[in-house]
Amino acid sequence: MRSTTPTSSQTPINIGNVDGAFASAAKIDRSRLRDALPGHNSIGPAHAVADPSNGQMTIYSNDMKSYGMRNGVATFLGIPREQVRVMWMEGPQGYGRTAADDAGFEAAYIAKELGRPVRMQWMRDEEQAWDTKGPAFTFRIRGALDAQGHMTALDYAARSADYNHLGYNEPDTVLIAQLFGQRRDKPAAGSSAFPNDMYEIPNRRTLLEVVGLPLALGNAVAHRQPARSERAAVHLRGRVVHRRDGIRGESRPARVPSADADGRHRRRRRLQARALDRGAQGRGRQIRVAAAAGAEPESRHRRHP
Repeated sequence: MRSTTPTSSQTPINIGNVDGAFASAAKIDRSRLRDALPGHNSIGPAHAVADPSNGQMTIYSNDMKSYGMRNGVATFLGIPREQVRVMWMEGPQGYGRTAADDAGFEAAYIAKELGRPVRMQWMRDEEQAWDTKGPAFTFRIRGALDAQGHMTALDYAARSADYNHLGYNEPDTVLIAQLFGQRRDKPAAGSSAFPNDMYEIPNRRTLLEVVGLPLALGNAVAHRQPARSERAAVHLRGRVVHRRDGIRGESRPARVPSADADGRHRRRRRLQARALDRGAQGRGRQIRVAAAAGAEPESRHRRHP
């Protein structure tokens, strides 16, 4: 991030004579800090219930912005806003943009395809891997002190990774939309953070910059995993999706057959290979959910030895 050319910057703040204050300072303190991409995980994994009964899509979710989910789901599904209703329910919360948005959109999409109520339940490992991360930051800070230990100048430069896909219930940036290959023409610009103005410092300089994602990481990431649109089937199949006769009815979750981590990883690799095979046949960029009467939906897992 420090060596990448910024994509945008905010108007610098320059108050007083910062360079002069540093030149006459009795002591100068310097720090270089960084904050990696933090997960916005809730205390429990994301989940939602969507019911398409009676010509209306009703979504039960603990999403923090119910009206935003209503608008976003209506746009994503291409149905009138009046036919979407979001019921807020108590559930695990977090700070910032959590995966509750994504689970609600996914439940609504599959419920619309099946024409039946669907409960979407993420697993803990999926919450860690697929949740929307907070942007990474780097900071460079210098402080000038006089002989009495008073700060006379502050030189502050912060750089943030762009927010890219961060937004609340946006129909073109939620995870399922990204997996379908949707991209904004212009990603969100993002911003860096100003220092706290709790203390009066006579000489201050602040520079806030944003760098774009992905950074210059070489081809390692591209070789390690396929394109997002090709991973769509893997992502949705990796969920625990319940097919239910009603919201209160009994459900039988399709679970990962092996409880150990190695078993989960082996199964993921099999599903990924299957998705890539479909892509080679010209079908890898779609998710088809079987909705035939009496048939198991494609979103259900089959147990493997």
